[in-house]
Amino acid sequence: MPRLGVAVSLVGSLLLGGCMQATLAPSSNANLTPRDRQLLAHPPYAQAAIAEQYQRHVVDYTRREQPGTILVDTDARYLYYVLADNKAIRYGVAVGEEALSWYGIAKVGRKEEWPTWTPTADIKRRLGISARPSRRAASG
Repeated sequence: MPRLGVAVSLVGSLLLGGCMQATLAPSSNANLTPRDRQLLAHPPYAQAAIAEQYQRHVVDYTRREQPGTILVDTDARYLYYVLADNKAIRYGVAVGEEALSWYGIAKVGRKEEWPTWTPTADIKRRLGISARPSRRAASG
């Protein structure tokens, strides 16, 4: 059995933008913001050529994760979004540097639209980014 990269239990719904095909009913775009509409007007991914095996598919799923779980199989380069009735939506995914792979279980602690990200000290060292403080100390 392949080593599993990440198993994440989600509460609520999952939205993977740009990954929809006709296998599921299209959702309403009533919740799209003007910014979302602008970004989707000319999507750069619409011209991408994705191999059939990595395109979105609903597949049989025999593992025991609960519906709503996201599981990443880093060896096979697939992400599974577990559905009810032993089904899952399978997506092809890119996997990062082999030396940085990790495995385990994680929970989504916070969901946010357009979240920010700050590289860790280790990533800054590897990339040669100077360790500048993000905020200047207030002078007294």
